[in-house]
Amino acid sequence: MSDRLRKSVQDLDLGADDEPVSLPPGLCAQAANINRFSLVVSTVNPRKQNLRALIGQMPRVWGFPDTCVGRILERGKVQFKFQSEEAMELVLRRGPWSFNDWMLSTHRWYPNITETEMKIIPFWVQIQGIPLLYLTNAMADYVGGKLGHVTDVDFDENANQTSFVRVKIAWNIDEPLRFQKNFQFDGEENTLIKYRFERLRNFCSKCGSLKHDIKECTLAFDDEDPVESNDDDDDHHDDINDKDMSEADTLQTVDPVTLIPGLQTNLMMKHRDFSTESKEQTLPEW
Repeated sequence: MSDRLRKSVQDLDLGADDEPVSLPPGLCAQAANINRFSLVVSTVNPRKQNLRALIGQMPRVWGFPDTCVGRILERGKVQFKFQSEEAMELVLRRGPWSFNDWMLSTHRWYPNITETEMKIIPFWVQIQGIPLLYLTNAMADYVGGKLGHVTDVDFDENANQTSFVRVKIAWNIDEPLRFQKNFQFDGEENTLIKYRFERLRNFCSKCGSLKHDIKECTLAFDDEDPVESNDDDDDHHDDINDKDMSEADTLQTVDPVTLIPGLQTNLMMKHRDFSTESKEQTLPEW
C-alpha cells in the first residue's frame, strides 16, 4: 500500500462519534498564554513569496530577530509569536508590510478570526483633486468611502497643506485596485479624483489585482496577438542577417579558431588555395 493511499484511508471518520475529550483548564490556559501575542501573516502571491524565507526575514525587518518566532500554517499563512503585546502592536501600527515586493496581510490572531478578515490590508490612501470649496474631513470620508471602507481620516482643516487628504482604507486583497474616479460636486462638471496608495508594491497594471503581475493576467493575454507579432519580428530579423552579414563575417562569427593568432592566417591561406583549386578544376578544356 502506497503512502498516499495509507493517508487517504486515515481520513475516515472513525472516532468522530466518540465522547469528546475534556482538556485540563490549566493546560488550555498555558497554551493560550504562549500564543496570545501572535500575528497571522497571509501572502497575496504565494508563487512569489516563499514562506520559509518569509519566516527568516520579517523578524529582522520588524526589529525583533531574536524574540519573534514564526511557523508555517496552511494556505499561504505564517504565525509570528512575540514576547510582548507592545512589540506586536508596534508591527501592526507600522504596516502595511510587503515581502519580495508583494504585499502581505497582517492581523492579530484570535481564536475565531475569519478568512475574510485575514484578506484585509489597511492602506493609507492620499486623495487628490477635491476642490478647495468642498475640502473637509467629512468630504474626505465620503470620497474615500466610494473606494473602500474608511477606518480613519488624517486631515487638519486648518493646516496649510491642502494638496491631498489621507484616509485609511481596509482593502480586501480580492478587490482590484482603482486609482481614479469621477465625481460631480453640487451639479458642476465631472471632477477627476485621484487615489494614491502609500507603501503599495507590485500589482497588475492591467486589471489592478494584487495577486499577480501583468505577465500572468488573463486580460492581458486576451488583448495580445502573439502569432502575428512574432512572425513580423522573425522576418525582420532574417532580412537583417541576409543583408548585413557577408560570408567572411559569418565564418569569423561561428568559428572560434579564427580568433587565435597564427591560425587565422593559415586558415585564410587554405581557403584561398581551395578556392584557386576549385576554379582550375572548373576551367573548360579547349
